[in-house]
Amino acid sequence: INNKKEEIMPSRQLQAKVSASRSRGEEQGKGTKETTISSSEQSHISCNLPVTSVFAEGIKNHFRAANTMAQQYLALFYALFFSLLLSFRLQLEEDSNNSDRIDADETKKENIERSLTGQISKEKQQFIVSIYYNKDKITSQTFPTKEEAEAIYNEHTLSSRVIMTHYFDGKEIQHKLVKCCSASWDLQGLGVATLLYCDENDKILDGSNQEVDMIRKKIDQGILPFVPPQRDQKVQKRLKTTMRLVFKRKTVAYFGSAPLHYKSLNYFPSSSQSQASALIRQKIRENATSVPAAEQQKYVALTLDDAPCRFSDTDSSEIPKVLALLRKYNVKATFMVVGSWCRNHEDDLIRLIQDGHELANHCMMDRSYEFDDPKDFGNAVDECSAIIQDLYLRAGVTDKSRCPYWAFRAPHGRYTQEMARQLASRGLVNVMCDTYASCPVVEDGDFVGKHLTNTCKDGSIILLHMPEVHVRQWCLTALEKLLKGLKHRNMQAIPLGEM
Repeated sequence: INNKKEEIMPSRQLQAKVSASRSRGEEQGKGTKETTISSSEQSHISCNLPVTSVFAEGIKNHFRAANTMAQQYLALFYALFFSLLLSFRLQLEEDSNNSDRIDADETKKENIERSLTGQISKEKQQFIVSIYYNKDKITSQTFPTKEEAEAIYNEHTLSSRVIMTHYFDGKEIQHKLVKCCSASWDLQGLGVATLLYCDENDKILDGSNQEVDMIRKKIDQGILPFVPPQRDQKVQKRLKTTMRLVFKRKTVAYFGSAPLHYKSLNYFPSSSQSQASALIRQKIRENATSVPAAEQQKYVALTLDDAPCRFSDTDSSEIPKVLALLRKYNVKATFMVVGSWCRNHEDDLIRLIQDGHELANHCMMDRSYEFDDPKDFGNAVDECSAIIQDLYLRAGVTDKSRCPYWAFRAPHGRYTQEMARQLASRGLVNVMCDTYASCPVVEDGDFVGKHLTNTCKDGSIILLHMPEVHVRQWCLTALEKLLKGLKHRNMQAIPLGEM
């Protein structure tokens, strides 16, 4: 009853309204206007008056007249019986309302589908904000300007959300990602992946378990992008403290790959310990700007994971900015390439090769291969290697020394004995790192850059994740901080092959 206070008028007011209408009806001849009562109010009068007022008054009278314990129990029995009748009637009304609501939701879904399937003006660009509250609730709104879309986008900080733009290019309607973010509770990235899938396929999912499993499978297969969730500031703060205390060369090298430890290349010998120390010292002297610098300069290998970009549109890639930074500081790096992400980014990758940088194998998908069949893992490695070799040929580079054909990095650091056997049969080595700052989790570019600078040593392999427009943008700041810090420490970053 309390839930329906706004819908049900108090019984005494309805009785007064009925009596007033009757008295006024008798005075119609005198020019008095008759009060009309809607059909819904009439149903409330006919149904709720006997159940509420009469029922309540009857119970009160029973209690007042009850002189014995048996009569009081009888009155309580009547109260329970009529309460069940009332709850049953209210449940019927709720079921009816739910049925109407479902029909309204279906209509709303059809309207959203029409907006997604191309009812777009050929003269104007539209911005669509989609919000993922949970698997059963997805909303979508269309705005004429980017500013209006971003205002709604920024209001829903507790939900996964995306902004897409739809425009007509003269031939067909194009869908382009403007902005996206996974909620802190969406650890699997289902929200953004679901919204992108709905937009790409012009459909609305009903939130069934089968569809959720389908989205999760597409993420695991690399068909849909995994957008990491926003991390809680307290978690980041605790992780920073842990890294300052624990993230040293030996601990990072040990925990960098699991469950198979000590079977990966985590760092190189220092210049003084290397078997080719004479050649290294000669090269240092050739590159150094002064004699003291030649005696003090150290070398580190810089690797950038998850290249080029998880999104297929070229506007989401940060390769041009990364390339500009590396040119500014005269640094060459190795980009660990995810094979399935190369589509539409071939030109950027070819530009990296032509500029003196290296591409190395990071398998076909950005996921763990720990529990895959060994043959399937081997096939994925071969497929990614073929893509990289083709990019080198298209870049006009045939010198094998320019390509670290031997270098592989296990995605997510998951490395097993079976995977090691597959790599060994192909002449590959799993290259991990000894300098790392958990850049996918710690969303602080200044901290990541400074930590990498302070913990690297001569011969270190530095691991930094590739920045993207919609994911890990702070890694671009971290890269610049790192390059500045290395220059200050008189350390030169070079690719894996040259190291």
